[in-house]
Amino acid sequence: MYKSSPLTPIFKYVLPIGSLVIIIAGILKLNTTDDPSFATTYIISGVWSLLLVHRLPLILKNITATEDGLEISEISKKVLVPYKDIEWTTKFHFLSPWFVTIKYYDNKSGKHKLVSFAPNKKDGMRSSDDAMTLYINEKIATENPNYSKENIPSKTKNRLLLITAFIPFAALMVYANMG
Repeated sequence: MYKSSPLTPIFKYVLPIGSLVIIIAGILKLNTTDDPSFATTYIISGVWSLLLVHRLPLILKNITATEDGLEISEISKKVLVPYKDIEWTTKFHFLSPWFVTIKYYDNKSGKHKLVSFAPNKKDGMRSSDDAMTLYINEKIATENPNYSKENIPSKTKNRLLLITAFIPFAALMVYANMG
């Protein structure tokens, strides 16, 4: 049995709040300084980071990988997702580039859903081969007859999207500091 990181609540709530604090600090600094370039950079970087982490409170969950499936813990309930209903896992997904994202089919709603988890640091949080993700992928491959590695989103495409999305913010920060 594998469990996601005990730091999940910190990632889930502190990162978006931190981004808002950076934006607010930039706005307050903007109103109290003669040189707005530093404050503008704060605001721009805060907006950029908020765009990256704004969905974390919605999709980042505490997950336990059991023999029967993934146990997804939400505030008031636990949901068991059988491995046969999981379509793919990816370490680098645009919605949460630092976490593992899982796409699965929810039989109750009849919809495909995304959920992310933070790998436990002791299992190789920074590596794409953390023990929990390897275990989940092995279980999917054996229990989901429709599983195909071709369905996994391209990590390269997601990295390019992330870089491309950053370019306007980087240009704005440079422009703000040119004055």
